Amino acid sequence: MNKIIKICPICNQEFESYKSQNRQVCSKKCRLQLMSKLLSGRIKVERLIKTCKYCKSEFIVPRYMKNRIYCSLKCKYDGQDSSHLLKYSAKKGQIAWNKGKKHPELSKRMRTGIYSQCDICHKEIYIPKYRITRTKYHFCSKSCNNKFRVGEKGRNYINGSSFIDYPIEFNTELKDKIKQRDGHYCVLCGINEKEHKLKYNKKLTIHHIDYNKQNCKENNLITLCEQCNLRANHNRNYWQKYYIEKLEVYKNEKL
Repeated sequence: MNKIIKICPICNQEFESYKSQNRQVCSKKCRLQLMSKLLSGRIKVERLIKTCKYCKSEFIVPRYMKNRIYCSLKCKYDGQDSSHLLKYSAKKGQIAWNKGKKHPELSKRMRTGIYSQCDICHKEIYIPKYRITRTKYHFCSKSCNNKFRVGEKGRNYINGSSFIDYPIEFNTELKDKIKQRDGHYCVLCGINEKEHKLKYNKKLTIHHIDYNKQNCKENNLITLCEQCNLRANHNRNYWQKYYIEKLEVYKNEKL
């Protein structure tokens, strides 16, 4: 295909383009500038007068829409010949012949997984190929998945430590002391006490850095919001190191 040389109307530089391409500018940068000028009305777009194929009324279109035939969507749908679709479409009130039916050959081609049973209710389910080896257990619904994750099988279960009571030392006086040390702010996200009450209807929480409820020393306690405290239950080794370093930096700044 032969190329032709054009001049960019934005930067006035020459560029090559194929005859079949309706290219007006040399680069994306110039195209964005051209579009902004067109939208702001600085450059007037050449317009054409055309006649609708269906209703025969005249309508005006820009030059880049020169192939448009109909004046509106209504004329487009009314003017199109849909006689070839009548033999495949069902009449009003008539049930389609293929409703509720599955083609056996197509289903075999499309489905590459296996049929198995739910590990909770033993209901027959289809497991896609990519999930067969990825997960050990399979469920039919979220409710069955939640039933399976309760207790020892839960992701965050550690010897039932959540059922152990806090000691007497972990009282309101100690909590207020830790909050006053941290300025009544969440150490991670920076939300204050008033904003936390409005958002969660609760006070700021005190988090044990080593996840030991019996260790109520001041260097093991830190102020967190509801969301950041829940986030600390995942990847515990990382958060333990992070909050220890955070406390050391805070102490050095205070000194």
